[in-house]
Amino acid sequence: MIFKLGGLGLSGGLSYEPISFLISIKERGDDENINEDDICVNFVRIEDDENNGDGVSKIKTKIIVEKVSTNIFQVKYVIGRSGNYIMHVKIKNSEIEESPKKIVIKMSQREKKRNEKNQSKNNKNNISKETPKKIRNKKDDILLIQSFFRMALKRKIYKKRLKRFNQRKLILDELIETENIYLEGVKTLIQEYLRPILEKKLIKEKDTNKIFSNIEFI
Repeated sequence: MIFKLGGLGLSGGLSYEPISFLISIKERGDDENINEDDICVNFVRIEDDENNGDGVSKIKTKIIVEKVSTNIFQVKYVIGRSGNYIMHVKIKNSEIEESPKKIVIKMSQREKKRNEKNQSKNNKNNISKETPKKIRNKKDDILLIQSFFRMALKRKIYKKRLKRFNQRKLILDELIETENIYLEGVKTLIQEYLRPILEKKLIKEKDTNKIFSNIEFI
């Protein structure tokens, strides 16, 4: 039985994006039937390791195999990490002639954003590790309670003093207003009564002094 691979997906694509290729059966015996379950595709990521040379690690991928026609199968796959990969294609547990095949997965915008998000999360975790949270003890609790009561006492004293100040201000305002009214009355008495009486000499000076006394000095 001879198999042939074809399609753009054989060279790779973008991470997190669906990629596909075809498997076609060129020759097979009359009694040889192939279905989707007989086809196995897996990927191994090639990692650059300066100390140990090239290493490999398995990567989780999403793979779907669909039968397009009697002799053609379509393989769709999605890989969530960019890099260089080796793709193995097996049919009925036997690797086909064109396998393994090297493919390249380029970084997509989705992977880039995901990496930035993970980097930001790691930075926050590192900061929290570098600055451990201060553990409160019994002494700290006592100081906090004392501070609270001192603040409450100062607020109470302030309100009491403010009340006294408002009362004194009210009394002072009332005294000033009363004095102003009295002075206005004296002014009216001098201008409207005392001076006209003195100018026209309606009353003797002796009697005027008895009635008005020293009101002008006030």
